Amino acid sequence: IARGIRLRSIGRRHRLPARVRGVLESVMEDTAHLDRMTLTLALSYSPEVQALSPQERVENFRLLDHTGASHELYYYDDMKAVVVMVQGNGCPIVRNAMPRFQELKDQYAEAGVQFFMLNSNLQDNRQTVSREAEEFGYDIPILIDDSQIIGESLDLVRTGEVFVLDPKTWSVVYHGALDDRLTYENQKEEASEHYLKDAIDSMVAGQQIEVASTDALGCLINFPEKQNRAQHASISYAEEIAPMLADNCVTCHREGGIGPWAMTDYNMVRGFSLMIREVVRTQRMPPWHADPAVGHFSNDRSLTAEQTQTLVHWIEAGAQRGDGDDPLAQMDHEWGLW
Repeated sequence: IARGIRLRSIGRRHRLPARVRGVLESVMEDTAHLDRMTLTLALSYSPEVQALSPQERVENFRLLDHTGASHELYYYDDMKAVVVMVQGNGCPIVRNAMPRFQELKDQYAEAGVQFFMLNSNLQDNRQTVSREAEEFGYDIPILIDDSQIIGESLDLVRTGEVFVLDPKTWSVVYHGALDDRLTYENQKEEASEHYLKDAIDSMVAGQQIEVASTDALGCLINFPEKQNRAQHASISYAEEIAPMLADNCVTCHREGGIGPWAMTDYNMVRGFSLMIREVVRTQRMPPWHADPAVGHFSNDRSLTAEQTQTLVHWIEAGAQRGDGDDPLAQMDHEWGLW
């Protein structure tokens, strides 16, 4: 292997940890005959989980945007395409790409293409995202994924990622960079490859997309619960899930209540757990649609971001029963008249 290999460039391009770069540097100094396959494996190291691949289906969800407007993904099934860019406050890649993204949104406004941005950052919230949008002139709804469950299900890795969805199947038809104008250290005056525009043109024309995937640039997004998935099976039904359901759901989901089925015990909840996950993701349940940023309401049955995260993670881990009594089975099911 030629000693002229620029290790620093390799490490940056492949985002190798310092420990891995140090090992490579030591080996390159000691021998010029390192097996090529070994080097290839070393350079392919990456701690990242790849985002959804082309042709994978995106599950339905509902989120509020930075202005408080509600958006359900599958509501836009009459569009030719739905385009989503992952946004994050302070990311220079996103800020630099936004003027072009805005141009495309304006260009295809009459062509049946819906544009969104999605923020799953731990450190951002609706107020700070609104300030960023105002400061940089973003005129596109920024969906606030405060529980991170949508970003997790999309396997997002970086801000700046772009998705094009086919509303006929809700599958990913393009995922990657907006174009090839930006890198981490340089930018071209004009792009030579227009990946997103080409994908949109193909969707509008009903044609096959030629380039369905490219590498996206942007700031890494911290999803701490991705690293804790093994622990989600230990979320306590008795201490966390059942009390949450008792406080927010059982008032309606009880014998004689207006809910279509009664949360009488763990077995009932487990049987309906996948349906619970769906209606929580789309915010159909609990049926509470008051804007959380406006005022304070008595008898609020909405779930907090933390409760939503806990409930969805418990279900995705198999809705384990665990130890302890069943609070739902022990509840007093006598209800007074309103």
